[in-house]
Amino acid sequence: MTEFENSPYIMEGDEELFKSGSERIEFSKQVIFALSSAVEAKDRYTNGHSLRVAKYAMEIARRLGWSDMDCRKVYYTGLLHDVGKIRVPDTIINKSGKLTDSEYAEMKLHTLAGYYILKEISSVSDFAIGARWHHERYDGRGYPNGLSGENIPLLSRIVCIADAYDAMTSSRSYRGMLPQETVRYEMEHNSGAQFDPVLCKIVLQMIDEDKDYTMRQPDELCERCILAVDDDPMVIKLLDFMLKKEPGYRLITTYSAEAAMAVLQKTNVDLVLLDVEMPGMNGFDMLGWIRSNRASLPVVFMTGERDMNIILKAEAMGVSDYLTKPLVPHMLYESITNVLTHREYL
Repeated sequence: MTEFENSPYIMEGDEELFKSGSERIEFSKQVIFALSSAVEAKDRYTNGHSLRVAKYAMEIARRLGWSDMDCRKVYYTGLLHDVGKIRVPDTIINKSGKLTDSEYAEMKLHTLAGYYILKEISSVSDFAIGARWHHERYDGRGYPNGLSGENIPLLSRIVCIADAYDAMTSSRSYRGMLPQETVRYEMEHNSGAQFDPVLCKIVLQMIDEDKDYTMRQPDELCERCILAVDDDPMVIKLLDFMLKKEPGYRLITTYSAEAAMAVLQKTNVDLVLLDVEMPGMNGFDMLGWIRSNRASLPVVFMTGERDMNIILKAEAMGVSDYLTKPLVPHMLYESITNVLTHREYL
């Protein structure tokens, strides 16, 4: 057996990999955000769900009087609570109708999957705890273990109520966002049943303070404007077909970089899908213009060339991601979601 085959995951001397504590913290945050955005990419009907759950959970912890450090742990636990959905098939995650009994049974496994994914992070065991038990109910009728009352870790009870609140205050494939008075009724009605009564009082207080109903899925998350630039009509037609059936996207298309520049000068665009090989102004020229005029605008390159030099050059110019042609639906959705979700975290 070679020394490479016998190497541990963590090498002796790895503490030198990061020059400072701040770099280690930043690295950890970026890994957490990457895992969370991977889940968002699978579950396209719940754009921003993990981020909102994290914020609600942190506010509940703050009102319980927890320390700043513990509140931050709750926040990151909220970001990762659904990470187990990575192992759930896309056909189940994004099914628009009611799940069958077998599909629901498979969906419920995301709690255990998340636990086994996160339990290796021994330095912060809260992450695994939040993932495993955030679907337990206070009355003992939840899953995966049927825990009840204070046998459910408090952290999991916090994530549970934050998760349920966001589910009710967000649009879904099968219904729209619930009115605030309906959400309040459901919270009060399920106090002591689905939810911890103490936490319910806190959430009801938060609802009562939210006079303008701002604590919900923002309207702007319901529709993101994407500009697609490609001189090939078939690619434009394919993009239109793939994104038309997806929730939350409005597509604008142009066949040249010059036309795209005109659009960007008068339209608020969230993301540009940009072809590299175009007559006249090509993708690199267009990317340069965007970086000079709309520096923070995310750009995803589309190219039929499997040339690393193209990607490295685009990367040096600040491209957000790239897609190779012919375009594949799940790769397109994942790229768009990851780029836009990362922007939300910044």
